[in-house]
Amino acid sequence: MGNMLPRVHLWEWHDLSWFPNQARAHVMEVLAIGWMTPPLYLIDVALQQLRTVMETTGRTHVVDLCSGGGGPMIHAAKTDIKVTLTDLYPQTELWEKHALRSDGNITYKAESVSALAMPQGITGLRTLWCAFHHFRPEQATQILASAVQCGEPILIYELTRRSLVQTLFIVLGTLNVSLVFPLLGWLSMDWKSVLITYVLPLYPFIVVFDGMVSCMRTYTKAEMVAMVEKADPDGSFTWKVQEVQVRWWLPGMNMISLIGLPKSTSGIQSKA
Repeated sequence: MGNMLPRVHLWEWHDLSWFPNQARAHVMEVLAIGWMTPPLYLIDVALQQLRTVMETTGRTHVVDLCSGGGGPMIHAAKTDIKVTLTDLYPQTELWEKHALRSDGNITYKAESVSALAMPQGITGLRTLWCAFHHFRPEQATQILASAVQCGEPILIYELTRRSLVQTLFIVLGTLNVSLVFPLLGWLSMDWKSVLITYVLPLYPFIVVFDGMVSCMRTYTKAEMVAMVEKADPDGSFTWKVQEVQVRWWLPGMNMISLIGLPKSTSGIQSKA
């Protein structure tokens, strides 16, 4: 499906530094649950490619950038993948709960970690799940260039796209998770969250708004390829930008993945 909308870099509420941490945690939990929502089970599609990249590169550890609520990495850890969670706004309380149940597969950085300034000593396959669009073009290119400079493979997944159909799908999906999942016990809620969800529905508004903006900010394949060319002018990595089919019965609802591997370990054919 072609991209019909121009890219507009508006704000997402949970990106703002002054946004209440409890509200940010709620938004991130909604996004994390979205990966495991039936009947799509996006997690299955994502983890299949993650394992392929790990096997190709020989990396045994994942460094997840912009982890939020943990997203697919929480499920990945249940399959014995070792992962370190990082975020500009670390959700340490939530991450600690996941870490305690992970048999040592989940660790995290309690301090703020920017994807634009990765600390030295954090090594492994870098991943960004539905977070690449949060960065402006020059920043997104910087993230790719950093992986090249450090010789670390990188895997980026984006579910959102700049199309009217995809935007409608995201709006309905996030609204469903926000309103229905708490009733099913799939989303943790205290009494304040119940009020802000069902009496004064700020949480659903914020989640839907951020979902719409995510669609408007998502990069196309062509835009990602242009970033790759700037980030790796010497061609030291092998790059692949592709659409990944979510489910056969949802034509046009594909995820976009960007894979960058050092050529010394690369086993993919370049599509960049």
